Amino acid sequence: MNIYFAKIAHWTAGMENHKNQRQYNNSVFIKRFIFEFTDFQLYLFYIGIYQLDIRMLRVNLVSVFMVDEVRRILLEAILPYLTQNKDEISKDVQATIKKARSTLSKGDTKVDDSVSTNTTDSKKSKALIAIEIID
Repeated sequence: MNIYFAKIAHWTAGMENHKNQRQYNNSVFIKRFIFEFTDFQLYLFYIGIYQLDIRMLRVNLVSVFMVDEVRRILLEAILPYLTQNKDEISKDVQATIKKARSTLSKGDTKVDDSVSTNTTDSKKSKALIAIEIID
């Protein structure tokens, strides 16, 4: 939905006669804010004011705040951790891939007697393909 809001905001701002790029960007920003705010908040106003269903409003508000909290934790804690330690994480992943390649190339996979060698070869080839995709 935000893609459509962005297109409409750019289209309507383009129809206005702005003197410079800054005014155009401000116009697009204001339009997108209004579109997205009303899209996000309108149903809460409908539940709280029109339906007067406080329990339903409470449930929706709690779910909105919980989703926002999870998003905030991901963006403010996990993402910075991953970006700061990307070299170390990359080295660990490369070591794991290298170990898996050496294990598959040596044929050290443990197979039950009930499994045929064709199945083992198929598993090896699939694992090698997966490693190539990851790499």
